[in-house]
Amino acid sequence: DRFLARWVAHFVFISQAVERDQRNKGLGDRPGSVIYNALDLGAYRALDRTAARRAFGLAETDLVVGMMGRIEPWKGQRELVAALSELAPRCAALRCLIAGAPELDGQWFLDELRAAITAQQLDRVVTFVGYQKDTPLFMAALDVLAHASVQPEPFGRVLIEAMAAGVPVVATNAGGVPE
Repeated sequence: DRFLARWVAHFVFISQAVERDQRNKGLGDRPGSVIYNALDLGAYRALDRTAARRAFGLAETDLVVGMMGRIEPWKGQRELVAALSELAPRCAALRCLIAGAPELDGQWFLDELRAAITAQQLDRVVTFVGYQKDTPLFMAALDVLAHASVQPEPFGRVLIEAMAAGVPVVATNAGGVPE
């Protein structure tokens, strides 16, 4: 990166956290700007919560926590399952949708998560819904989005998608997330 940086006139970073990280890795004081990721807010304005819940087999009375992202250890699905194991005995209406898929070499982690869910008797609570292309539909089904990355997230686009849908976010305080 440092070798190629000398031919770059101006850098664009997706968060202040990414800019700090790159500068700490030797980018120095070369010119750069932070330009956050954007999304089409219109897609999130006319959401039908009832239809979204029906699409995922949920009841209106369910308390739905969602997580969206690649299925991999640093994204925090393991931590979410641990939290759900503490909440589920106190909240019969608790449901969790986990959207995403593992990389080709990551099936082992999905299998590990499924085993943990079964071991903690959360099969009625947690549903894996796979990769979701229709993010607004997924967000419309939720009461809260959990974002539990255990390593700094460069930006966390799913956070602004949830906020655009009016869904509260509970997230780890690392990387670009606080921005």
